[in-house]
Amino acid sequence: MSQQTYIGLPAKDLAQATEFFTQLGFSHNPQASDERTACIVISDDTMVMLNAEPYFRQFTQSEVADPSTAREVTLGLSADSREQVEARLDAILAAAVESRVMPLGNLTGMTDEERVRLGAWILARQRE
Repeated sequence: MSQQTYIGLPAKDLAQATEFFTQLGFSHNPQASDERTACIVISDDTMVMLNAEPYFRQFTQSEVADPSTAREVTLGLSADSREQVEARLDAILAAAVESRVMPLGNLTGMTDEERVRLGAWILARQRE
């Protein structure tokens, strides 16, 4: 039996954070979600548990890190092939360029110029 990994992250706006992940093509598991937590299915074995900040503080019994000065977690998602990455290009274009949902809360300070460059790069990749 394989083990599952649950990554707990605080969310200032649970609905916006859920939308961020679903726009990238991941599914939301409503059976493992409630008004305080949203379960995002990354794979059969990996879930991101988005927790509203008050619940995250209660659950961890600690304060939420300020992402402008500290990192709560870093995440990396692998793909089995370049084709898998390219299959997500439409979702990345929609989330980062068109709807501007990504990066979540724009905590990285992504500029309009960077969004235009990313969009141009994605569109060029799709034409190849």
